[in-house]
Amino acid sequence: MGYDSEMCVYNTVTIATGEKESTAIKIAHYKWFAIYLPGNWVTGKISFKSSLTKDGLYLPVVYSDVSAVEIASIAASKCIVLSGAILNALLALPYIKLVAENAQTTNDKVITIVMKR
Repeated sequence: MGYDSEMCVYNTVTIATGEKESTAIKIAHYKWFAIYLPGNWVTGKISFKSSLTKDGLYLPVVYSDVSAVEIASIAASKCIVLSGAILNALLALPYIKLVAENAQTTNDKVITIVMKR
């Protein structure tokens, strides 16, 4: 984890080769998020799972109307700034995992997440 002079926190999660789900990241107490996808990202939607604790049971994140909280299909080498309903859905969560629509092939995918209070 790193910080800059504006107190942005830089952290990473990894989706292992052949998998769809990332490692966990604590997002509690942060209000702004951006996700940087690597150049070797396999294009697809991104959804989220959340848990009360880092090692707890991760459940799919849905809106109160039971629709999935997801980012539309995104290609590699993009920065996704979260806003609107997706950002609002994540603000109340302590820990999340990113869930890729497609298994990530060839190499582990290291995804940088920038958070700001």
